Amino acid sequence: MGEVRNPGVYYNYSNSINVIEALAMANGNTDFATIKNVMVVRSCPEGNKTFMLDLTSKNIYSSEAFYLHPNDNIIVRPDKHKNVQINSQAYSLILSSMSVLIAVLGFVLR
Repeated sequence: MGEVRNPGVYYNYSNSINVIEALAMANGNTDFATIKNVMVVRSCPEGNKTFMLDLTSKNIYSSEAFYLHPNDNIIVRPDKHKNVQINSQAYSLILSSMSVLIAVLGFVLR
């Protein structure tokens, strides 16, 4: 779920699968994903257990959530600057239009 190219339910027919293989099954992450904060939610008899994984760290291989269990959910969170990245073209268009307008006004008022 989250910032992956093809979110959905994926079935694992082998004995083991890890987080990286699961993300590859979803065709990888989008440009707006933060791979330093991937959440794995695991159902336990006591309730849900949440793991936060940093996919850029070497320590991920020793995490107990690296290898997935049946019914685990992986959530790739969006980058907190996602809205700025999406709207950056609009911001640059507005700022360039304003600077052209100011330049034209300065030329006309001279």
